[in-house]
Amino acid sequence: MGPSGKDKVNAVSDFFVQCADAVIKGDREAASRLARQAIERRFDAVDVVEQGFAVGIREAGRLWEAGEYFLPELAFSAEAMKAALELLRPVLAKTASPGSSKGTVIIGTIQG
Repeated sequence: MGPSGKDKVNAVSDFFVQCADAVIKGDREAASRLARQAIERRFDAVDVVEQGFAVGIREAGRLWEAGEYFLPELAFSAEAMKAALELLRPVLAKTASPGSSKGTVIIGTIQG
């Protein structure tokens, strides 16, 4: 007997938490590994970004604003996000239908 629908939802939710944690911790290798897993498992790339990695970068920003993160931690988080998006960008481009857009995302990192 395979996993129930609830188990699948929990597994995907746990995966999103791992994606967010990788970015919060600034773990570039983990973020890349998770992005590759998402592609291999054929997860919806938009969901992985929005519910996983973007949650992590927003939390890193919140920690920065709260004075709990300093510039190095924020830069490591941004680099982890960038590593994940480098892998997911081609998948996102393939899944987007022509003329459809949910908006514009601007991503930046600190140079130097």
